[in-house]
Amino acid sequence: MINLTHIRALINKEIQQILSDKSVLVVAFVIPLLLVILYGSGMRMDIKPVSVAVVSPQVDDLIGREITLAMLGSSYFKVQVVNNEIEAKRLMQQHDISAYVMIPDNLAQSAFHQSINVLIVLNGADAQQSNLAKSYIEAVLASGTSLKALGRQVAYLSSVNQKNIASSGSYASAKVKDITVISRNWFNESNESTWYLMAGQLIGIVTLMSAFMSSIVIAREFERGTMTGILATNVNALELLISKIIPYYVLSLLGGSFAILTTFILYELPFRGSAFLFILTMAVYLYVSVLLGLLISALTQNQFLSSEYAIILSFLPSILLSGALFDLRSIPQIISYVAHMLPPTYAVQSSKICILSGGSSDILVLNLGILILFAALFTLACYLVINKHFKRYLPFNLRPSQSQSAGSGSGLAPSKGSAYGQSQRQGQSQRQGHGQGYGLGGGGGQDLSSQQDSASTKSDA
Repeated sequence: MINLTHIRALINKEIQQILSDKSVLVVAFVIPLLLVILYGSGMRMDIKPVSVAVVSPQVDDLIGREITLAMLGSSYFKVQVVNNEIEAKRLMQQHDISAYVMIPDNLAQSAFHQSINVLIVLNGADAQQSNLAKSYIEAVLASGTSLKALGRQVAYLSSVNQKNIASSGSYASAKVKDITVISRNWFNESNESTWYLMAGQLIGIVTLMSAFMSSIVIAREFERGTMTGILATNVNALELLISKIIPYYVLSLLGGSFAILTTFILYELPFRGSAFLFILTMAVYLYVSVLLGLLISALTQNQFLSSEYAIILSFLPSILLSGALFDLRSIPQIISYVAHMLPPTYAVQSSKICILSGGSSDILVLNLGILILFAALFTLACYLVINKHFKRYLPFNLRPSQSQSAGSGSGLAPSKGSAYGQSQRQGQSQRQGHGQGYGLGGGGGQDLSSQQDSASTKSDA
């Protein structure tokens, strides 16, 4: 049975401990804020700006000037305009630029007579940076209005030539029209890697905060010796577990809400999913993280080991094996199975759906059910581990003594009635002794009468 008085007293004890130890508040609020700033500002997959040189021999060329101005007006480029390729190669060898663009001479005029190639030379020492620079430059070239107008003009003249050739009966020189590819970027229109990264990194931040904070709670009781005093009281394992969960779960909710709101404000993340399912998912996942920390603390009974295991078992899987950084389809199959046996995988998937894409309510409900199952399993595991300590440290007054174990021939401990009978027999023997002394016994009465007769005879004489 649960005694609310016991739970209230233990919760007050934990609150006093939290208020006296300010490091718990640091873990709950300061560390998540630092991680949000570090991850949001330091972890970026997009490189901005990219140092690029534009080789444009003719300043008055319309197309070349438009390409140069488009790069100069973009925040993705840091542009240097040079007149020849020799100077561009020198900048590339000094690693001052990541790429340079060669714009041909008389681009607008040459396009009517021959195919035009715009050369992009990349610095391959950094493969990721060179690929990003290539994609940025190709996007600028594909979106140029003058270049598009020139392409339409060339296509029109080509169609007129094809009609003339067809009317003359010669089809050998006819060309197929170019196919234009138009791309649209869904769910991350501005192509910001911060949106993708922080949607998953939020789970890692709240996991570290809640699991690390609760991992020292029970171990601290063992190291300070206060657990022995708790075990000697009438508190049971369930009451102790509830009193440990409530304060640190409330702190985890406050710290997690603070980290999430800070991320949305600083990095302008969108939110397109169900707010109710997102809040419910985060609340259940924070409960799972707190239970994981308490389970580690109860098993190790050492604050240092608990904090180390909390980082290894909670924070690292939430970063590396949850899909927050790497797609789980690209890892080995056995590792993917292990990842799907961990709670962060489902929390990260729900977080990305709610923040970036929206919809998929069936997936959100399924992930929420799986997290609730993890919460039930961790609660049961914590209770069994803590209850084992209560069975191991029974109070001495509840243990059977040696005098009680030495019973009758049947081997059973004597009952209360047998002890009462023994004390009653001792009382009867004492009363018999007192009765004999006062002449209340059988033989004692005869001696008293004979003494009285002898005394009266002496008085007559």
